[in-house]
Amino acid sequence: MLGKTNKAYGGIMSELFARTLAKFSAPAICGIKSSNLLSISKEEFVDLKNDIEEINNLENHKIRIFILKETTDRMLILVFQPFILESYINERNNKSFLINIGYSNLYNLGSTLNHLKLRINNSSSFPHEIGIFLGYDICDVKAFIEHKTCLYQGPWKIYSNVEEKKKIFAQYEECTNKMLDELANGHSLYKYL
Repeated sequence: MLGKTNKAYGGIMSELFARTLAKFSAPAICGIKSSNLLSISKEEFVDLKNDIEEINNLENHKIRIFILKETTDRMLILVFQPFILESYINERNNKSFLINIGYSNLYNLGSTLNHLKLRINNSSSFPHEIGIFLGYDICDVKAFIEHKTCLYQGPWKIYSNVEEKKKIFAQYEECTNKMLDELANGHSLYKYL
């Protein structure tokens, strides 16, 4: 009964939303990636806002969901652990890059995410700095912006240190497969949240 609420998942979140989060956000949920970005159909996920609100209102939770953009039929959401995302964007090179393109007050994650939201909603193209928020290597973000030749395509385009990044991608895949297996065996996503 995909899409229906399922108490086996530990609350009222829809089973479909729980599986979608696991499939597309497991690395961020497990804390091995700074965040994951999902574009969700509001028609397919009829209780989307309630599911997001439920997660954001859980006591002692580590996961947050931030709505970056909403249209009549879709919602673009960022799934993250605040401490991990804030730490990553405040790494020296990442912070310098973001400040140079107009971000300020990077120690206030809410302000930083609202700035990203404004850039997404007020730009005709998708802002490339999203790569920093998603945990991409700053060298790869800059090389992408400069239209350099990509050496490998994984969850993001790689321009250097291919073998090292392939190992990272393998960790993401292993994490996702483990979480999906646990859900398939009746375990709750709530234990990760």
